[in-house]
Amino acid sequence: MSKLLSRHLFFIMIVLALVLAGCATQAPAPAAPAAEEPVAEEPAAEEPAAEEPATEEPAVEEPAAEEPFEVVMGVAANIATLHPNLTSLTTDWLVLEQIMDPLIVLGPDGTFQPWLATDWEISEDGLTWTFKLREDATFHNGEPFNAESVKFTFDNAMNVEGSRQTNVINELEAANVVDEYTIELVTNRTNPIWLSQIAHLFMMPPAYSEEVGSDGFNEAPIGTGAFKFASGPRTTMSPWRRTPTGGMASPRST
Repeated sequence: MSKLLSRHLFFIMIVLALVLAGCATQAPAPAAPAAEEPVAEEPAAEEPAAEEPATEEPAVEEPAAEEPFEVVMGVAANIATLHPNLTSLTTDWLVLEQIMDPLIVLGPDGTFQPWLATDWEISEDGLTWTFKLREDATFHNGEPFNAESVKFTFDNAMNVEGSRQTNVINELEAANVVDEYTIELVTNRTNPIWLSQIAHLFMMPPAYSEEVGSDGFNEAPIGTGAFKFASGPRTTMSPWRRTPTGGMASPRST
């Protein structure tokens, strides 16, 4: 009995030894793979922007110099006089307004517009009119246009022998020079059509007018207009190029 038990125990011990030996030689479980770090992406190299070819601006052509030209003007009657204060005839005015300029003009829309005067205002009592004048206008002979020119023109219209303007501006009391480019016209009564009455009063150069007199001015009028009168027949005028210091360019109605 004891021998049999000893054999059984010996046998069990051998089996346990074999089992333990098998466990000892069993391969260890594989380790979990290390997490791979993401590879940092290098920024893509920027391609240089293609330069657009510079656009060449077209060359500005200088305007060709104006060539002298002749103006042939037909009127319905003979010219009586080209002294602006000695006539009230439309045919004379048609010629004079090519050579000379007024302070204001009646525009196509029926309103008065600046011409040699740039602005004007009337006093509260309606008796005094103050005009601001252009500072860049000259007469054809080089005389400057200024307040003295305006005063001379109105004084001449009131005082020259044979004037046809006295009945038009007979309410004028005085023409006062405020400064070189400001003139004040004082009237003795209110007149709602005063602007209409002076719209055909053409400005005269004082020095030239006094030098040649009324007859001389009639023969060779000088103004600030777009055309210069030429010697010869009364219907012949020479071109006077419009410039920033010369003739006006706006339309006017007669």
